[in-house]
Amino acid sequence: MWVSGADGSDARRLTGDLYDDYRWQWSSDGERIAYQVVRDLWVEEADGSGVRRLTSGLGVFSNDCDGWGWSPDGERIAFMIPVHDSLGDEVACEFWVAGADGSDARQLTNDVGWSWDYAGSSWDWSPNGNRVAYSVVSRDFRGNKAGEKLWVASVDGSSSRQLTDDFSSWRWSPDGEFLAYLVYKQGSEYELWVAAVDGSGARRLYNGVHLTYGLEWSPDGEWIAYEVRVGRTSVRNTYFYAEELWVVAVDGRMFRITDDVNGWEWSPDGKRIVYMVKVRGEDTDYKVADELWMMKLDSLVANQLTNDFAYNWAWSASGEWIAFESRVWEFGKWLGTGLRVAEADGSNTRQLADDIDWVWMWDRESIIYSTKVRNSSRTVVGSELWVTGLNGSGTRRLTSDVTLGGLWAGDQTNDGRITFTSDGELWMMWLDSSGARKLADDVSRWVWQPRGDRSL
Repeated sequence: MWVSGADGSDARRLTGDLYDDYRWQWSSDGERIAYQVVRDLWVEEADGSGVRRLTSGLGVFSNDCDGWGWSPDGERIAFMIPVHDSLGDEVACEFWVAGADGSDARQLTNDVGWSWDYAGSSWDWSPNGNRVAYSVVSRDFRGNKAGEKLWVASVDGSSSRQLTDDFSSWRWSPDGEFLAYLVYKQGSEYELWVAAVDGSGARRLYNGVHLTYGLEWSPDGEWIAYEVRVGRTSVRNTYFYAEELWVVAVDGRMFRITDDVNGWEWSPDGKRIVYMVKVRGEDTDYKVADELWMMKLDSLVANQLTNDFAYNWAWSASGEWIAFESRVWEFGKWLGTGLRVAEADGSNTRQLADDIDWVWMWDRESIIYSTKVRNSSRTVVGSELWVTGLNGSGTRRLTSDVTLGGLWAGDQTNDGRITFTSDGELWMMWLDSSGARKLADDVSRWVWQPRGDRSL
């Protein structure tokens, strides 16, 4: 693992080649890097100083002890540590939080190495970084998993409480003051609850008899979307499952958006939801197309964006536009995938490009995407990187070598630099296509420092 300046200068190796290097992550403020070598968690400053091992050889990522991560403000890091018996067998997991420099380490879960409960692998920081929610797994007398309890703890150690028994999934509200969680009852019955982090004000928003999953708060904290799996029978008497998309407001209002969803996403302001609907044949349960729709929650008016196969989509940062991919046809023949854009209300749909690989990223006014390059027999021989304005203006090619193979994993900094890999090489250039330079050879993974000064 290496780190370098954004221009490729000051490159230095962080880990030696004698170890297996696993996950790594910048802190949100870009001041530190955490990474795992074999089963130890390490942290160091972005300039390479202050290297320290947080787990002191106790290990992370061991069987069920899965996960670690920075707090939203980058000042703390949470991690799990396995507990072993006298024979060296792992019997439990404990959940810990420490300062970014390894100080003030405290255990949030009790020492449960010989009890019937242990820390589960489901956990997450609250958006404000003041609390951590985590699961505690219950075991029966045979030692098998018998359920999961949801707990919330303050990172300063001042409070820790159990919110519910036997939950299946949960999500923090955007402000970090509430938790939405699904409680498994019996058979296929599920209940959706919302409670404050101190356990007060708990109320049931939904009670259903079908498998329920996929909780997601709207960014404004007013709605919760989820999916319900429902069994159906086609006209040919074949049994199949379909996923219904529902939304419920925190005041209890509930609406079914569609009865056969294949993916969805909130708009940045939480006022709209875009979703893909499976279109099935008249006499079969097989999917024959995907239609892209958008609904405005205050009016419950839905607008259809495509009437054929739709693929990836991306909201603009302002939430005023949405880009998506759809099939391009000519005389009944599929020629490739096109890039389209529409206003958030579903109007003013236009096609910006043909035969693209995928949409890479947005800045506030433009889209960066890659296209396929074909020869006269329509065989793909390379890729090109392009940028265009939301209204189709200012379209220009960023890469001049049309034989570039395998443009992957685009990323962009706030100051307008973009990076991409081509045939394993890591490249950087400015959005005006100037200053192109190769940063490294044979790269497998990489990520920008949050403020864009360094690349890892």
